[in-house]
Amino acid sequence: MHLIRISALSMVLFALILIVFMHQPASDPLPIFALSADTCHLPCWFGIEPGKTTRGEMEARLAQSPDLFSGIQYINIFPSGFTQCWLVKPYAWRVCIGEGRDPKQLISFLQFLPPRGTVSLGDMIRYFGRPTYTFGCLAHATPIASNPFSGMNVQFGGMMLVTAYNAAQNGQALTPQMNVQTITLGLGTPDAQPAMMGLPKDQIWRGFGMRSVYPARCSFP
Repeated sequence: MHLIRISALSMVLFALILIVFMHQPASDPLPIFALSADTCHLPCWFGIEPGKTTRGEMEARLAQSPDLFSGIQYINIFPSGFTQCWLVKPYAWRVCIGEGRDPKQLISFLQFLPPRGTVSLGDMIRYFGRPTYTFGCLAHATPIASNPFSGMNVQFGGMMLVTAYNAAQNGQALTPQMNVQTITLGLGTPDAQPAMMGLPKDQIWRGFGMRSVYPARCSFP
């Protein structure tokens, strides 16, 4: 009898634990932006603002939190400037800064790279609201996909550009399930020119299902 009571009690406790677990809020798909909440508002992030913060100020800022940020992981050099990238340790995100050929060493843009497959375009819209523009491109084999795929760029106001991609068989239609590859802040500054910024952006957002009328070749970092 005691064994039956213990077994029944165990089952009840397990059921209660399961109910509590199932009602826990979903984990935040964009934890990187919670780091900015107490210091400044986007496009400023973690006290770093494109067009105002210098590279030296940013490096000093990140160095104050060694538990959050690794050292510089890699540097990309391109004709108009370069990018430097750090790992945000708790979330496995990378954050990169772009700097043009500016004698003041002002940061042009901030770019965030989430772990592959962890952030969708639907997540971005739930977090930041309705986008303003979208434009698309086509690409072939890249570090994120061995097969051809279609990519779309979605702009949120004048401060944020999101690059997302679908498998090629899904065509160039926008869907909530599109995987986000990069999130770029600082588009309002003159030097903020990530790889896609030369493409037309006169497609006003009209919701999911819309397609790009400007297919072009993507250029991913």
